Amino acid sequence: MNPVPEVLLSIRQTSGWLRERARIQIGTRCDRCDGRSFMVAAWKEHQWGRAAYDRELEGARKRVAEAKDAGVDVPLTYSGPYPSLAARRAITYSKGALFLDALRHDLGEAIFWRGLLEFTRVHAGGTVDSRDFQRAFERVSGRRLSRLFDDWVFGPA
Repeated sequence: MNPVPEVLLSIRQTSGWLRERARIQIGTRCDRCDGRSFMVAAWKEHQWGRAAYDRELEGARKRVAEAKDAGVDVPLTYSGPYPSLAARRAITYSKGALFLDALRHDLGEAIFWRGLLEFTRVHAGGTVDSRDFQRAFERVSGRRLSRLFDDWVFGPA
């Protein structure tokens, strides 16, 4: 079974609605690691192919680079002040999307989508933190993912 269509099943084509629908589909609140922009990209890939996904991620890369150029290079769980709303969104949404893409690449398609599907089913409607997300993917993959999560989500110890 390919879980991609099941995860993306009820998401539609309008971007604003897509983000909200992805939030509802995921059904959880993660601390600072927001997957909505990633889910928009994934839906576009499902609908229109890899080039559409790549365009979304290229926009995310550009926003993260602009934040870095402005001196904002923080992990996804950063809870301090941001110099602007644009910088905060670049980290929360765009860097979050890039992290999920890195996780997808690292784990491979089948394990990544299985992990996301299991995570959403187990935690639907609940409140979670980034360690819950990490543990879910470690369980599905049978691998320790500390380094990847430390690099993107938690930052240096």
